[in-house]
Amino acid sequence: MHKVLLLGAEGLLGSNVSYALTNRGEIDLIKTSRNISSDLYFNYTIQGLNHLLKRTKPDFVINCTGLYRDWE
Repeated sequence: MHKVLLLGAEGLLGSNVSYALTNRGEIDLIKTSRNISSDLYFNYTIQGLNHLLKRTKPDFVINCTGLYRDWE
């Protein structure tokens, strides 16, 4: 079984990737969260990523994060 860390799992792309991978039995899917009180909170920093990698020890990382700027 492969461990997959999915960054941005709550966004549009990440939620669809999560749905597709959840239906595959041979994957242990680890999903990050934007919720600061979550155990797998990801704050979009190198330090935050290093912490998640050390903690979860994934075989693969899928990056579905996206930051956008409000152009108003």
